[in-house]
Amino acid sequence: MAVPTNHDELMVAVPIVGRRFTGRRRVGLGDVTPLRRLRLDALAQYLQDIATADYDDAGLPGTFAFVLRRVLVQAPAFPVLGERLTLTTFCGGLGQRWAERRTHITGDHGALIDCAALWVSIDTAGRPVRLPIGFVDQYGEAALGRTVSSRLTLGRPPDRCTTVAWALRFADLDTLGHVNNAAHWQAGEELVAGRVPVRALIEYQSALTLPGPAELISTNASNGTDVCAWLTMDGRVRSSMEIRLRAPIPDDAEA
Repeated sequence: MAVPTNHDELMVAVPIVGRRFTGRRRVGLGDVTPLRRLRLDALAQYLQDIATADYDDAGLPGTFAFVLRRVLVQAPAFPVLGERLTLTTFCGGLGQRWAERRTHITGDHGALIDCAALWVSIDTAGRPVRLPIGFVDQYGEAALGRTVSSRLTLGRPPDRCTTVAWALRFADLDTLGHVNNAAHWQAGEELVAGRVPVRALIEYQSALTLPGPAELISTNASNGTDVCAWLTMDGRVRSSMEIRLRAPIPDDAEA
């Protein structure tokens, strides 16, 4: 189950017009694997923080609400411990009720990551609503007229999978009492087990909440370079992810 090719085209250069916001971050000890690579859940937290900083800087009213629908990560070179990162975020596309936020990350040790996150505008009851005019005025120019779809593409788990209990922790909850978006990536890291992702896609269908229980369902492709996983609760898929890993170096590569 490969990452859909229609998502590949989402990665584009930082626009020269419209709103762009830049922040900086240093990869810390709490953000990395034992092999010093930035974890996917820590990367997701970076994306949340730069998005919040951008939104605050834009000076828009605090009445807008969004839920995360999808995140695509393409990582030619993952950041490592101590690396100083520059994160540039901008609007990559619009729909009637959603917008795509892109974040381009570079590092002083050669890190290079592109991310596309789809956020859906909701009302106080959690129903999708049209994007606010003020939001479009502020962010729309950088999208360069591009439109995006909110359709989810990852399917349900196949019949033959590995299923284990997945513990939910109070420390993972956000201000709405849901498991934070970034915490879903921890399940992916558990399956990756120290290997290096080159592309990762996660789609959110509904929230995980305490007390659970939750289950982690997973399968590895036969080539050993793809990991597919689903977090479920009460028999319903709450999030789906697919992680493509860097192919292992053959034993005779240096011969």
